Amino acid sequence: YNEAFGKLSDAVLTFGVSAENRPLAEEYLARVNYALGNFDQALLNIDRSLAEGVTGSRRYLRGQILQAQENYEAARTEFEFVIAWSEIFPYPFIEDTQERYDEVVDLINNPPEEDDGA
Repeated sequence: YNEAFGKLSDAVLTFGVSAENRPLAEEYLARVNYALGNFDQALLNIDRSLAEGVTGSRRYLRGQILQAQENYEAARTEFEFVIAWSEIFPYPFIEDTQERYDEVVDLINNPPEEDDGA
């Protein structure tokens, strides 16, 4: 992923990306940053991508990022969007979306106990 990130960043920054392809480049940067654990940067990338066009796969990725950041309420909203739209458009990642949705709902309803360091 580090190599992919380097090459993708070089391609975007050095050679530039057309306005038409910028949302896709941001989506791929978000995917690589998510895989590398750079969740804050991944969220910035996917938000820029979504600002140019909403897709189910982008909302799914945004949910994954938010879940990794332990922002369960926001992740739930993203997964709900994908689940609702899957009634119209069958996503290949719907099973994972449903599992993640169930997991975040459970975490919202039954938050883990805080570790007070004692």
